[in-house]
Amino acid sequence: MPYRNNGPAKKEWASEDLWLKNFLETQTLLQLPDGVTLDDPKWWERLSLACGGLGLDFLTAEFAKMGNWCENPNKKPPAETRRGGKPNVGGWKNFIGNWLVRAYDKERRYKNAN
Repeated sequence: MPYRNNGPAKKEWASEDLWLKNFLETQTLLQLPDGVTLDDPKWWERLSLACGGLGLDFLTAEFAKMGNWCENPNKKPPAETRRGGKPNVGGWKNFIGNWLVRAYDKERRYKNAN
């Protein structure tokens, strides 16, 4: 059993998913608040299944759209912190996950409409 330090052991990225880890560490399209990290391979694995797979082109386009949406003063992105001042990681994961699933569904519908 892996060593635990304040919670469950962190899952390591599979070698075939290191491109995703690199994208998340280097992308500047969507500015995340301090303390909000998307370094969660298990979450990305589940999201990938919901989206029929993830690719660099898809993520780049959608992160750019999310970044533009969040910069619009008339829109309300997830709060930066939860009550108590902790980073709102769950809120941002929900926002990103829902966005990507909706984008996949839209892409799939219009691709099959032709």
